[in-house]
Amino acid sequence: MRKLLLIILLLCLNLQHILAYNIRHISSADGLSASSELTIEQQHNGTMLFGPIDGLNTYDGSKVRPAIFNAGQRLYGNLIEHVLNVENNKTWVLTNYGLNIVTAQGQAVRYYPQFQGLRRIRKNPQGDGFLLTDGKLNYIDKRDGSVHTLPLKGITLANVCDFAVSNRTLILFTTEGIVTYPLHASNNVYTI
Repeated sequence: MRKLLLIILLLCLNLQHILAYNIRHISSADGLSASSELTIEQQHNGTMLFGPIDGLNTYDGSKVRPAIFNAGQRLYGNLIEHVLNVENNKTWVLTNYGLNIVTAQGQAVRYYPQFQGLRRIRKNPQGDGFLLTDGKLNYIDKRDGSVHTLPLKGITLANVCDFAVSNRTLILFTTEGIVTYPLHASNNVYTI
């Protein structure tokens, strides 16, 4: 019996070596614009986006750099509250001034000031982005960038802890329980 326990112990010790992780600590000493990160997102190419309280940073696995935009393009707001990859190569950057939609490599930034102070953005499995505001679920039309609003009766942002969007359902996690809405899509147009 003791031999069996010894063999099991030795096997467990060997398995622990197999499950080792490579963790790298990144700080302002490495180039982050601030040491307090509010959001982290990984892009499709593997680059990490860090949203600190002082600008957007990128990390390619070896070096941290401030996000670079084409001439005349910039983020509105410096306090990065949330970063989310949506659609094909577009990144939503929610700041204290509103929503910025950034195309690949910072070629263009489109600004939506009406979402200032909002802290609830998510995407569905198709990569479409959604913004939750008081009594409304908003989405941006991929074709022309226009904002569409779906009414949510009796829903206040203060009562919503979080939300998720699946293929066919909006799920709200509220202080009073879970609320679901059927979500239908046809030709990039959503209805509830």
